[in-house]
Amino acid sequence: LGVLAKERVPRWFDEGLAMFMAGEWSIYDSFRLARGALVSELVPLSRIENVLTFHQDRAWLAYTQSFAAVTTLLEQMTDNERSAFMRGLNRAPFDESLAVASNIRRSAFEENWNATARQRYALVALADDMWIWAALLPGLFLMALVARWLRKRRTVKRWIAEDDPFDDYDDDDDD
Repeated sequence: LGVLAKERVPRWFDEGLAMFMAGEWSIYDSFRLARGALVSELVPLSRIENVLTFHQDRAWLAYTQSFAAVTTLLEQMTDNERSAFMRGLNRAPFDESLAVASNIRRSAFEENWNATARQRYALVALADDMWIWAALLPGLFLMALVARWLRKRRTVKRWIAEDDPFDDYDDDDDD
């Protein structure tokens, strides 16, 4: 992409597109992104320019975010807009090419993505959190046992009430 583009493209786009084209996405990346969203550790896209100075875990999260942001950006464009955008990169700067091809402003996209990423990805983290499952599953199991016990108890009480021998005896005395 560096050879194709007239000017340097944002690091998040460059890295995210490389991952997108290589198909370098796994379920672990989904969980990493979700966990980052859940604990509010997402890196603003504009700060990913400095990814080489990040600690390994934060850099890995930044690359994962880059992929997710590129995927989101490309999903917002039609096929013709994506094609025009990529062709436009060798004639115009990134921001201009993006705006001309799709009417999307980079700054607005970055702000919107940063603002909505937490909501979009945080729930996935709950599925990966073993502590939640360790607490939730036994609790659900105990609730099911209690519900079953209560249902059986009501059934037994109903049977006892239906088979009460004194009800028949009291009816015979009235004659």
